[in-house]
Amino acid sequence: MRHLTKSSLGLTLGLLFILSAAPLAAQEAAPAPEEKSSFARTEFVAVQTAHGLLLGIEFCDVIQCGSNALAISSLTVGAGAGLGLSLLASRDGVTPGFATIMNSGAYWGAFHGGFITANLTKNSSTISGVMGVSQLGAMGVSALIWNQWRPTAGEVSMTNSGGLWVAQLSALGFLAAGATDWELEPVVWALIGLTDVGLIGGALLSQIKPISRGRMLMIDLGGVLGMVAGMGTSALIAPSSEVAAGISGIAGTLAGLGIATVMTRDWDASDDERVTARWGISPTEDGATLSLSGAF
Repeated sequence: MRHLTKSSLGLTLGLLFILSAAPLAAQEAAPAPEEKSSFARTEFVAVQTAHGLLLGIEFCDVIQCGSNALAISSLTVGAGAGLGLSLLASRDGVTPGFATIMNSGAYWGAFHGGFITANLTKNSSTISGVMGVSQLGAMGVSALIWNQWRPTAGEVSMTNSGGLWVAQLSALGFLAAGATDWELEPVVWALIGLTDVGLIGGALLSQIKPISRGRMLMIDLGGVLGMVAGMGTSALIAPSSEVAAGISGIAGTLAGLGIATVMTRDWDASDDERVTARWGISPTEDGATLSLSGAF
């Protein structure tokens, strides 16, 4: 056990170096189109502290912590490393785009590492170890993307939403098709692959149709409400039918996303773009002329 602990500790220290190097390296490139903000730094530090805590939990699972003291130490070191390194990386300030893409790297790294490994083994230590490596590796990829393209928070949000909603719709599609055995490898691999397709599609769409993070969140909220309404209706009409739940969930989700997209179409417009009518008064010899013009 002592040899395992030392080996795992060495691996963890190496991964923590990657964790610190990724955001630090990403910050050295040219300025981004967004302004730095204190909220973005707060978000980045908070999420990375939680990420460090998760890494501590995963490390404890890998080495099979045999005592409460070792478990608490692992969690404390993980959270402390996440807090300290994120504060160091953001000491000169960060933009919303930087915070969003680095945090998203941790999310999607955990998703891919967890799903892929769980599909290959049931050993929790192996799953935790691969998840930790995947999380930090994905943050490294996020740093490379940041250095190359400088995406905004809105672009990253659309990318994330593309992956999330394609994954959700795919899961509902499997439910509607009766493929509810989530232990089957083809179902899991298909879900992972479709999620990646959604991520790529969202990234490409964000370059065609720019969007703000706020509007994207409202569209996501519309999708959630639509899905709940659709599946809730199915539960009332056909409570025992998984096929009906899947179909109604897909219909509700698409309707919610569509309605929210239309209702927020002017969300990112400037004040001048929102004005559809203008009026003015022009003095004349006999009085004045009232004019009204509009943009359609």
